[in-house]
Amino acid sequence: MAESTFRPPMPTSKSLTIGTQHSGFTLLEMLVAVALLSLVMLGLASSFFSLGQTETRIDARLDQSSQLRASMNFLDQTLGRVSARRRTGLQNTNESRFWFEGTGQTVQWVGIMPPRYGAGGRYFFMLQLEGSDLVLRFTPWNGAPQFPSPSGMDARTLQQDVTQFSIQYRGEEQDSIDWTDVWTFTEQMPSHIMLNIVTAQMALPTKILAMRAAGLSAQGSGLAVVGGGRR
Repeated sequence: MAESTFRPPMPTSKSLTIGTQHSGFTLLEMLVAVALLSLVMLGLASSFFSLGQTETRIDARLDQSSQLRASMNFLDQTLGRVSARRRTGLQNTNESRFWFEGTGQTVQWVGIMPPRYGAGGRYFFMLQLEGSDLVLRFTPWNGAPQFPSPSGMDARTLQQDVTQFSIQYRGEEQDSIDWTDVWTFTEQMPSHIMLNIVTAQMALPTKILAMRAAGLSAQGSGLAVVGGGRR
């Protein structure tokens, strides 16, 4: 009796197909992944750019605030210490008896220069808007009968990119207690000055300076009128 031989079953076409399959990405899947990755990178780049712009604007605001504080402190120490010395040799009765002239755009006075900013002592000062810069001009007081020409004075820029600037004044007497754009009172000096400053970036808080007399003197009675009150 012949022996039987075991033969394994032949693989079918289905099993051959399964055994020969390979894992991977198709070209379409790769294109979709690259497109999504590009969108994500574009969004991140836009976010970083916006953050950089915001940081730049914040730094500019901080620099402007620091500059404003320094400028207002300088004005506090100069315009806030106006000389009460009476002017001599006046020929025009409409001129102020004191070293002070103020309009809505310009204010001139004789005040005390703080020692930390210069040689100290009395100086001619002029504050006005020149172009887009708020400029304080100054030169040592020399006893001249009139205010000097701005071209012969030193200049310091207090604020840049100014779009609007105005000055108002008020005194302590009944006739000068209301704010006015032009100081027309020849026998007294204002007690307060209000500065309104608007820059290209922001409208700055209104600054009100209280004027304090320095070097009080007068002719005749020996009394000086400062801010409407006799001292």
